[in-house]
Amino acid sequence: MKNRGKNTADILKINVEAGWNCDYDCKNCYRFFECRSPFKDQVFAQGRTAEIGKNLSGIKTILVSMGGKGGVGKSTLSSQLAMALARKDYRVGIVDSDFHGPSIPKLLGIKEGAKLVSGYEGVLPVEGPWGIKVVSTHFLLKTSESLSWFDRLKGEALEGFLAHVCFGELDFLFVDLPPGTGLETVNLFKYLPIRKKMKVLIVTTPSELSQGVAHRCISLCKSIPVPILGLVENMSGFICPQCGYATSIFQVGAGKDLARETGIPYLGHIPLDVHLRMAADQGTSVLTRFPSSPSSKSFLDLTERIVGKDPTPTSDGCSNAKKSSIDRSSMPEVLEMSMDSGCYERRCDDCSRYFTCTYPTKQNRHEGVRHDKIEKRMSLIKRKIAVVSGKGGVGKSTISANLALCLAHRGYRVGIIDSDFHGPCIPKLLGIEGKPLRITKDGIHPVEGPLGIKMISMGSVLDEGEALTWFHGMKKGALGDFFSEVDYGNLDYLVIDLPPGTGSENYNLLRELPQLDDIVAVTIPSQLSREVVKRGLSLFAQAEQPVLGVIVNMTGFTCPQCNGLTEIFSEKKGKELVEDLELPWLGDIPLDERISATSDTGIPFIVQYPDLPVTRKMNEIVDSILAKINQKSRPQDGA
Repeated sequence: MKNRGKNTADILKINVEAGWNCDYDCKNCYRFFECRSPFKDQVFAQGRTAEIGKNLSGIKTILVSMGGKGGVGKSTLSSQLAMALARKDYRVGIVDSDFHGPSIPKLLGIKEGAKLVSGYEGVLPVEGPWGIKVVSTHFLLKTSESLSWFDRLKGEALEGFLAHVCFGELDFLFVDLPPGTGLETVNLFKYLPIRKKMKVLIVTTPSELSQGVAHRCISLCKSIPVPILGLVENMSGFICPQCGYATSIFQVGAGKDLARETGIPYLGHIPLDVHLRMAADQGTSVLTRFPSSPSSKSFLDLTERIVGKDPTPTSDGCSNAKKSSIDRSSMPEVLEMSMDSGCYERRCDDCSRYFTCTYPTKQNRHEGVRHDKIEKRMSLIKRKIAVVSGKGGVGKSTISANLALCLAHRGYRVGIIDSDFHGPCIPKLLGIEGKPLRITKDGIHPVEGPLGIKMISMGSVLDEGEALTWFHGMKKGALGDFFSEVDYGNLDYLVIDLPPGTGSENYNLLRELPQLDDIVAVTIPSQLSREVVKRGLSLFAQAEQPVLGVIVNMTGFTCPQCNGLTEIFSEKKGKELVEDLELPWLGDIPLDERISATSDTGIPFIVQYPDLPVTRKMNEIVDSILAKINQKSRPQDGA
């Protein structure tokens, strides 16, 4: 690494506020739990807090599913646990608060076209199997429509779900949170009257990468404080259905170690089971569909631990098995839970409808010193490639890191931006955790990784286990700094690893970086992931940013004992799935336990295992990406 010399300083924080100018807008303050004002709860209570407390007064326990990192199976766990409890005659409801990637309705097998309706006392939830009461933004959207709400709209929608949806009396209300520790999580925990009923389920996978992000969630819960019911380790080992051989694709036991280290209960593990995937795709309970499967036994054990010492439901033993007799057909449909009926002061920079707006001068809002600096920095970089996914846990960050390495290995000058502020993984994946960012008169110097890759990430300035609770404005400011203040120098490629969904980071990228060249989408071959990715990609269509192609990750696993191939996530091949999306196919990457192992050690798999089939697949994908880029550039070069 180049010697920085004496005229450099470590960067300890990014996006630091000078002072703390309180405007008493407690509802929209990301520092709510740091604040020591004795009046904050009184100020916050002036909103809908009292309504929420009254509306949810008939609910005994609120179970909050928290995952930190995307793709740990949090939504699958929530839906399967809800069905397991409902089968035992407990009265159950679910709030799907993952606004950008709602999946609970699909996982519960609720038919497409189901809608929320308005009754005399409020909004009536949609009823799922065993009478489970469900509310989700999925019921407000058209098929493949993306949702790009920012702080205010998401806050209002969550309040609407909690204050105006008629759940009635329930034994358990699940709240399925999106990945990370952002607005949805912070806003939920602000509601003091219902916080007393909350118990948090921490969901993680056995990989060290997932453990680090889960640790941040645990730290946030303890700092508030919110009671943690315990930790569940998902995808804990795979048993080959053909020979019975057990393989630790994502390692085993790290969840139990994290629970012991942080002093929280360990509730058990759920294996990586093809039967669970099949049940999820069919929208049914694995306990009902595959009662003898490995995952069924795990869910039975987990349900018993959650019920604990109070195994008797408060229902009459049959109420949850029956559908409501209310005739919904004559009731008005609920079209929106968060009304946004006009343009507010022409604040284009903070508008979630920017790309569908027809206001003729909106582009002028992007002029100014900051945008001039961004253009100057980015003009030194030949191509900017964003790696995106609609759903978390598809291996997007792993692919981003290895894409950067493959390009650097070919002799290109490469940089990478980790824009997942709540769950930064790139420093760990590149083996450069703990290396500080530095600043000189030329700007912020990125951390140098293997093969000279220049990397910027919030992971370089956060302490271990520290949770980041920024809202839209702070994340927008930090992303702008990554583009305008970081001295990347001359690069051939800049890879931008985006968080899942269609939230503010994705919107900010498209608005702050009009020079974005290419978009690569990542999915896994499950029905649910394909549908969420299709919905997520509609945002880029609105911004008129064509997608270069799709990588299908985790396409199958070959048992090292019998060499039998198991399609854990889908029977369809990756190319068939991409054809359904009507997008170019860039290639498949199979499941391989060595990918997870190398990610945990910080040595990328293409470096440690250059001759593996999965490494050859990754290089073929990079060849395909470069070929498509050259094909795009050719007409321009000849112009």
